[in-house]
This record gives sequence, C-alpha cells and structure tokens, in this order.
Amino acid sequence: MADWPAAEALDRAIVGLGVVGLEAGFETDEIAIIGEQDILGDRLVRPMGARAAPPSFSAIVNALAEGDLVVHIDHGIGRFNGLKTITAAGAPHDCLEILYAGGDRSTCRSRN
Repeated sequence: MADWPAAEALDRAIVGLGVVGLEAGFETDEIAIIGEQDILGDRLVRPMGARAAPPSFSAIVNALAEGDLVVHIDHGIGRFNGLKTITAAGAPHDCLEILYAGGDRSTCRSRN
C-alpha cells in the first residue's frame, strides 16, 4: 500500500501490507493492525549499559590455537600464527601474530 487512503480503500476481505512505525498492533471496529511484535514476540534486546566486558588478552590467547581463522577489526580475516614477543619502547610485549593473504602480517599487542 502506498498510503493510508489506499489502505482504507481496500475491500474488507483483502489483507493489506504496509510499513508503519508502531510498537504493537491494535484493533478497532473498522481495522485490525498486526505489528511485528504481535507476530514475532518481544525482542531480546539488552538495555544499554548491560554489555559484557571485552575478553582479556589471556582469555583470547587461551581460546585460540595456531592456525585458527580470526577477524581483525582493521585488517579483516587472517590466520592466528601464535604468540610472539616484540620489544616496543624498550620493553617486551606479548602479541598475537596474524597472517593475511599475500603474506601480510600484523601483531596485536596486549593491553598490559
């Protein structure tokens, strides 16, 4: 349906379909509106602020095995190549080494 007058012009035996921004449907003597929530039920949405804390560096390392595919937020899909220690600013840092297509690699430092 293009608009509300088009919906009103429908024969009572015809079911019309339209997109309307409603939380839930309703019914009057003239029309019954069935909303997404009426069909699919309540959404399982967490309230804002109820997000779980991001996993720790050690939890990530413990969950990975060499050869596992991983997704890096900036670089895309790569293969975990193991733990590597690099020196940055004169101090050793544990890093995840990830290999990408074409031989590219990145090392993701721990947040410690």
